[in-house]
Amino acid sequence: MTHIIDKRICFFLGISLFLSLDGHSQSEGQMTPDLDADGSVDGAEIQGFDASDRRTRGTPYMFEDWQPGSVIMNNGVEIKDLQLNYDLETQNIILKKSNTVVLQLNKAPIKNFQVGEGPGLRKYVKVTPGKAEGEKDIAFYEQLTNNGILLKKTRKFLKKADDKRAYAAGKSYDEYLEESFYFLENTETGAIQKIKMNNKSILKALGPSDKTVLDEFLQKNDFKVRDEASAIQLVSRLGN
Repeated sequence: MTHIIDKRICFFLGISLFLSLDGHSQSEGQMTPDLDADGSVDGAEIQGFDASDRRTRGTPYMFEDWQPGSVIMNNGVEIKDLQLNYDLETQNIILKKSNTVVLQLNKAPIKNFQVGEGPGLRKYVKVTPGKAEGEKDIAFYEQLTNNGILLKKTRKFLKKADDKRAYAAGKSYDEYLEESFYFLENTETGAIQKIKMNNKSILKALGPSDKTVLDEFLQKNDFKVRDEASAIQLVSRLGN
């Protein structure tokens, strides 16, 4: 796969431009819908990364390489066989159209997407402003459990170099850092609430019926949520 940080210049296509995904056939004779390119000024560049440029460490992307993936539109139509990545700084889906053109997709008509394959498959659902606690823009959260209840938002941000300290240490570079936040979707209200990695926080975010199920399990078992893996194990008990 083409390495995304090989410093090739990537362009957003212009206003009103549409990406036609001919060749990605749909079942039952459905025509493949177009994916809108982001409405950006024609020729505007997105940031590239050069292996010879050591002023910035890391990238804003989820993966270093393009991943096989698909997107599901709001109307339920799935578009497969795409080369995707996800910009964790801007929370935008990035599509490789060709070796020289990369598009930032319009998030509005997309319901969810997935990347990877086999054991590495990762699924993401769209969360709109106001639906999740503290969310002010459209973003995509990773589904950590098959029941879709436990969600994870990962973001990257650029930490600027501290000139004085960097100079003293012989280093001068900006660096992308990553942080994650966890959420639970209340199956009764649809609200998505931010949680901490402990039993109390998880139970508080659940609806009465789901809370009862986990309460009964925890009363019979000495189980404590301490991290992502144990949270997945506990929440996965719902819906079984």
